[in-house]
Amino acid sequence: MGAYTGICAAALCAGVELGIQPILSHTANGQALYCPYGLKSTVPAMVGGHLLVFGWVDFIVTALVIKYLQKQDSFLITREK
Repeated sequence: MGAYTGICAAALCAGVELGIQPILSHTANGQALYCPYGLKSTVPAMVGGHLLVFGWVDFIVTALVIKYLQKQDSFLITREK
């Protein structure tokens, strides 16, 4: 669950960073310099894809890696000696 939560939180932060670019960096006539899309476009685009697809892929891959490491050498995961 940490992998899923982490990637969704990172997507939210990236969406906010991209969405505030038109406010922070623009020409004298108001044209955005870097990312022309506002928060109403960037946050749903970033978070939606990660909530529905990429977050689950990261969750599954992380679970498989943990399972593999536990099978190969449990010392890598636990603190038991």
